[in-house]
Order: sequence, then structure tokens, then C-alpha cells
Amino acid sequence: MNKFKFTRRELYDYIWKNPLTSLISIYNISYLELKQLLNKYEIPVPPNGYCSKLKAGQNIIPTPLSSNFKLEDVRMVAHYAPDYPLNCR
Repeated sequence: MNKFKFTRRELYDYIWKNPLTSLISIYNISYLELKQLLNKYEIPVPPNGYCSKLKAGQNIIPTPLSSNFKLEDVRMVAHYAPDYPLNCR
């Protein structure tokens, strides 16, 4: 297993540009593990179908990241590290 470190902003930006299912498959973690990680660090999650709506040209405003959370570093344990980001646009 590999350990990864992101800032909250990096993870927030990443999940609002990529489908959650892609993150799950790339990092080989479960949906529950990802949701728990995002909840723990108070990172808002895109609504269902968000990337599909972006691909269809709809303009959706992301939920802003709260600035009153004290921890900035997010630690994640995963089984695989991607060499490239997936982009849903």
C-alpha cells in the first residue's frame, strides 16, 4: 500500500474535475473509504451526475471549500498511484 499526502485544496480541485468512480478505480479504494476521507476533512462532494452534466455543457457551480477547517494536509492510504490525472471535461 502507498501513502499519499494532498492538501485539502488539491483534493477538492481533483474531485471537482474527475468522477469519484475514476478516483476509486485509480487509487483502488472503496467508495466508502473515499466518502469517509472527504467527510473527515470536510471536503464537499459533487452531486451525482456532475461530470456528465459538465460534458453536456451545463454550467454547474461547485460547492465552495470551507476555510474554517484547521487541518490542511490530507493523508490517504491507497494501493496504486496514478501517473496521470483523469479529467472529466
